[in-house]
Amino acid sequence: MDTEKIAQLIQSYLTLRARVLSSLQDKSLNKKELIQTVALSPVQYANRKEKVSNWTIDETISLAERLGLGSKAASDIKRLSSLLQFLPEQTSRGLLRQAGLDRKKMVLRQRNYNLWKADELHRLAMVCSMGGSMQATKRT
Repeated sequence: MDTEKIAQLIQSYLTLRARVLSSLQDKSLNKKELIQTVALSPVQYANRKEKVSNWTIDETISLAERLGLGSKAASDIKRLSSLLQFLPEQTSRGLLRQAGLDRKKMVLRQRNYNLWKADELHRLAMVCSMGGSMQATKRT
């Protein structure tokens, strides 16, 4: 898979995530339904409500399914760390560096995809979508 397809995969997930969060703002689910759907404690719910970046991939998938928004994009994002490993080493290293991700973070995200933060995914999608032109610029 090339960097452009990885960028599309990430962007599909981020779009779904935005739709889920927008649905929550529209009160598509009441507090009780939401807490039950994603198995959160009231304290965790308050934390997510205060800081929406704390919603995990699994929580987003559960909410997307409950809201009838589909979850293929969310399921695909689970494979992101593996897909990045299949890129040539030089390409992968450069993309991760430009996205502000180090080896330690990548190892953690390979072990648990729920550790991906939305801002990391945004940066990685941007870097991947520009990947070809950035690499060409570096070579000249």
